[in-house]
Amino acid sequence: MMTRDGMYVDGQWRRTAGASRCTVVDPHTEEPWGEVSCAEAAEVDVAVSAAERALRGPWARMSLDERIAIVLRIRDLLEARKAEFALLHTRSMGALHKTGHFLGGVPELITMSVAAARSIAFEYLRRDASGNTLITRQPVGVVAAIVPWNAPLRSEIKKVIPALLCGCTVVVK
Repeated sequence: MMTRDGMYVDGQWRRTAGASRCTVVDPHTEEPWGEVSCAEAAEVDVAVSAAERALRGPWARMSLDERIAIVLRIRDLLEARKAEFALLHTRSMGALHKTGHFLGGVPELITMSVAAARSIAFEYLRRDASGNTLITRQPVGVVAAIVPWNAPLRSEIKKVIPALLCGCTVVVK
């Protein structure tokens, strides 16, 4: 049985303080195949604090090109581990293995998000009858991304990647 103790926060795996565990069940076979730690309120606070530090720190100050390079690296890492993700996808959702094998179009979603981010004018000069106004689009804060059980990786990508490209940080449930 696969087990994962803790949660990934601030660039590292951390053990959760509580004893609460969640069993991962294959909906096709109804057999348990994994167990993960469940975050409690204090751990959520730690995750949000870490995301706020990253937002005030380097992440929001990076250029779009720097953020794009990191996001494309994420895409490449997902692609390199697609067999592992296919198995996790299949077992957690009861999906056909072939749908999980291709990551459900996840690499393409990332590529499309990058293209969309490149088309956004994060800073521009607006001219009108009253004069010139410099418009700047800046990160707004920490994004809370709540992901459903069905197509979790695809749902995460749809929420996380655009937020990261815009300079926000993210906490995923």
